Amino acid sequence: MKAAKFQVGDKVEIVPRRTHLPHVKKHYGKTLVVEALIITHYDDYYYKIKGVENYAPEDDLIISNKQHEKVN
Repeated sequence: MKAAKFQVGDKVEIVPRRTHLPHVKKHYGKTLVVEALIITHYDDYYYKIKGVENYAPEDDLIISNKQHEKVN
């Protein structure tokens, strides 16, 4: 099993994708916090992000470089 890219409490940002729905796109550019982590039996990682509906796959997130921004 591979290690998780993010841990609960990490500050992340959503990577913009054409396929994202409007309720996800409204969070682009914001610093968000990982609330929970799910690992599937296929070794896929999904993250619950505070304030965002549903779970995000690992490839849709990056570590936030905005260290002093207020977290949403």
